[in-house]
Amino acid sequence: MKNLILDELHGARQKLLADVDEDLHRYVEEARQRSLTSGRL
Repeated sequence: MKNLILDELHGARQKLLADVDEDLHRYVEEARQRSLTSGRL
């Protein structure tokens, strides 16, 4: 049985990682930088 929600989550994860050349460390660092510069607590 196919789980559409999990398929969508896996697809989103693939796209996010593809945007940073599969470099999870880079993704986390860029997310941290966005968080710091957002002005939000």
